[in-house]
Amino acid sequence: MSAPPPLILVVEDDADILELSCDLLEGAGYTVAPARNGDEALLLLATLTPALILTDLMMPVMDGLEFVLRLRGRPELAMIPVVLITGSTDKLTEEMRGQFDRCLSKPISPPALLDLVSELTTRARHAPLQC
Repeated sequence: MSAPPPLILVVEDDADILELSCDLLEGAGYTVAPARNGDEALLLLATLTPALILTDLMMPVMDGLEFVLRLRGRPELAMIPVVLITGSTDKLTEEMRGQFDRCLSKPISPPALLDLVSELTTRARHAPLQC
């Protein structure tokens, strides 16, 4: 019996980008849970544990930085790899970048995103990340 596909939590406030990201990941064989902001994502994390989280930076209600800080403050969730996907990389400080495992700039290349997701979910299943 084979293992179920990795679960990816996608946190994005732009409905079109969220739908496209989810469709791309599902088409590649991943299970996807969507959230429109960090607050929704934290609610979902009460009932699921993804192999990887993809999050936007600038979102209403709770932005990506506040979300990852809260995530890192919860020992049971702190080791989940988080990829920041943003069009505002010029606004990121080194301290902010240090909260995320990787960063991708928008617009995202679908092959680059799928390669990164594959790398991080494989690593998450087989060995802990070295930060």
